[in-house]
Amino acid sequence: MPSTLGIVASHVRPVIYSIVPDALDVGVGKTVTWSISASNFGSGTIYYTLSNQTNSASTADFTDVQVNGPIAITNDVGTLTKTFATTSETINNYATVLLRTGSITGPIVAIASTVTRAVPLYSTTASYLSSWTVPATITRSFSYVVPTQSFYDGRLQKLVTTGYTRGFNIRNAAGTSVFVRADGIPAAGFTAFKMLPGYYITWTIGGLSNPQTTGLTIYSQTNPEIN
Repeated sequence: MPSTLGIVASHVRPVIYSIVPDALDVGVGKTVTWSISASNFGSGTIYYTLSNQTNSASTADFTDVQVNGPIAITNDVGTLTKTFATTSETINNYATVLLRTGSITGPIVAIASTVTRAVPLYSTTASYLSSWTVPATITRSFSYVVPTQSFYDGRLQKLVTTGYTRGFNIRNAAGTSVFVRADGIPAAGFTAFKMLPGYYITWTIGGLSNPQTTGLTIYSQTNPEIN
């Protein structure tokens, strides 16, 4: 009598990936969280990269200065969070997250919708403008305090300084430093910062063999911040 051979078929369910950002249009300084689903994956690690395209996001565009890395997946879900920095604001930036398996160079398994970091628009009329000159060999410190009641509240500001500045520091009303700029001549660029009532700026010039002039100009953002 012939024997009966039992065959047991195994079935491995495929992993289905998806990634969705919680916003598509954001302003500088804003945070975006991508929700990741990896159905049938379980727990482990996958990877992300930011796509290369015209005006693509770079390390300078994020506070963590990372454009690739691992993502922890727990029970089929995970998240990726990025905060857009307040630098490189002359053009819009676009961040498209690619999910990969194995490594940051592994196969792409899902692509998120593109997130646009919009360029803030500033008034062409200064909301604050002043300059000071100190004689040769003299060192002098300057400060500017944001008024208690001010249209600065909640708006991004473009801060432009001229002359050789040292110790450029923005502090909040409690005196805690919230931004420090390296010594030098920052007139070639600007600092975008959200000034709040009670914040104050301090810096020092002078102490050189020639008279020195420093200036501070502040322009307020005119377009509403994108949330």
